Amino acid sequence: MSAKTRKKYFIPLALTLIVTAAFFFWLNNFNQTQKRTVDEVAYFYMGWQLTVNSEAYHSRPYGTLLESKGREAPDYFFKPLFKHPPFFAFLISLSMRLFGREFVSAFYVSLLFGVLLIPLTYFLGRLIFNERVGLLAAIIISQDPISIICSQKVWMETTLSFFTLLAVCLFVGGVKSRRDSFFIWSGIAAGLAVNTKYPGVLATAITLAYAGFWERSLFKNRKFLLSLFIPMGMLLPWLFWNWQVYGLDFLKLHLKTHDASPVLAGLPQGLAVMLLFVICIVAMVRLFGNKGKFLKEKIVPVAQILRHVLGFAFFAVIIKDVLLSFEFARQPKTSWVPGTFAAEPFTFYFRQLVKFSLLYIFSFAAFFIRPLGERKEERILYISPAIILLFYIVWRNFQCRYILASIPFLIVLGANFILWLFDKILALRIKSVRLFVTACLIVFLSYVLYKVIFINNIISYPNNLCYF
Repeated sequence: MSAKTRKKYFIPLALTLIVTAAFFFWLNNFNQTQKRTVDEVAYFYMGWQLTVNSEAYHSRPYGTLLESKGREAPDYFFKPLFKHPPFFAFLISLSMRLFGREFVSAFYVSLLFGVLLIPLTYFLGRLIFNERVGLLAAIIISQDPISIICSQKVWMETTLSFFTLLAVCLFVGGVKSRRDSFFIWSGIAAGLAVNTKYPGVLATAITLAYAGFWERSLFKNRKFLLSLFIPMGMLLPWLFWNWQVYGLDFLKLHLKTHDASPVLAGLPQGLAVMLLFVICIVAMVRLFGNKGKFLKEKIVPVAQILRHVLGFAFFAVIIKDVLLSFEFARQPKTSWVPGTFAAEPFTFYFRQLVKFSLLYIFSFAAFFIRPLGERKEERILYISPAIILLFYIVWRNFQCRYILASIPFLIVLGANFILWLFDKILALRIKSVRLFVTACLIVFLSYVLYKVIFINNIISYPNNLCYF
C-alpha cells in the first residue's frame, strides 16, 4: 500500500471503525451497568437542574435525598455552588435539551469526549512522529482499561483530558507550522479544560514549561503570551460567581472543600521532588538532543549512563508489580469504598498503570532507553505526563481516573517505542537472530494484549467499580 493510499483511505477508514466500535460498545456497557457512583448521579441532577434554571448549579437536592436514605453525603453537596467549575454540567444540560432528561443523556458527554480521545491521540502521534505511530497509539488507547472505565462513567475526566490534549496538540501544531493562530486556539482549549476542572491549568503549565526550556523565543510572540492568559480570563466568570456567593473567603473555602491540607503540609517536600524530577527530564532531553561536539563526546555518554541508572532504579520500584501482572488471572484492585488507596506510597500510579496494562512498560522504557530524536516537539511527550503525574502524586488523592489526561502522551511514547524496537530488530544483519527476536517480541506483545483484553472483560466492560 502506497503512502498516499494509506493516508487518504486506509487511516481514515481505520479510525472511523475504531471510534464507531468504541462508541457503541461503551454505550452498551454503560446501559448494562446497574450501579452508579455518587458523582455520576450528582452530575445528572445538576445537569437536569440547569435545564430549568441556569443558576441552579448545586447538588443540595441530591444531598438531601442521600441523607433521607440514611447515607452520608459530603459537606460540599450542601453548598450553594458545586465545588468544580460548571462547564461539564452545562454540557450535560445541553445534552439533555437535545436527547431528553434521561440518565443516558448525561452519559453522552463523557462518552463523546472519551471516543474523541482516540482520533486526537492519533493526531498527536502523527504530529510528533508519523502516521504509523499515530494509528498504533489510537488502537492502544481504544483498548486501554483506564480510558474505557472513565469513558463509561458520568465523570468529567474524559472532558478534561480531551481539552488538555487538544490544547497541547494545537500548541505543537503552532510550533511546527509557525502559525500563531494555533496558540490562541490552544489557549481557548486550555480555558475549556480549566472550566471543566481546575487541573486543566496543567495544559498551560505544559506549554509554559516547553517554551521556558526549549523555545524561549516564543515569549516574544504576542499570541503565545496571550494564550497563557486566556484560560484564566475564561475562568473569571466562575470566580466572579463564587465571589458573589461566598465573598472574599471563597478561595479559602475552595481549598478546604478540595481537601488541600495534606498537599499544603507536604508542599515543601513535594515541590522539591517535582523540581528534581523536572530538572532530570529537562537535562536528559536537552543533553541528548544537543549536537555540540563537547557534549556529545564528554557529557552525553556520562548522562546516558545516569539515564540508564535512573531507569534501572525506576523499574526496580515497579518490577514486583510487573512480574505479578504477568500472572494471567491476576486482577488489579478495584473498590466501591472511599479511601481505598489513601495509604498508598507515591509510586502508586506507576505501579497501578502496569497492573491495568503491561503496555505501559514500553511507555516507561521510552524515558530511559530509546534515544531522543532531534525534533524539539518530541520533548512535550516527556514533560506532559511528568507534569500531570507529579501534580497528582503531590495531591495524594490516589485515583487512576485523575491521571487520564496523562494517558494519551504515555501511549504515544509507548507506541513509538514499540515501532522503534521493531525497526531496530529488522535492521539486524543475521537473519536467524532477526527472526528469533522478532518472534519473541510478537509473542510478548500478543500476551500483553491478551492480558489487556482479559482485564477489560473482567473489570472495564462490566463497569462495576468506582475506585481503581
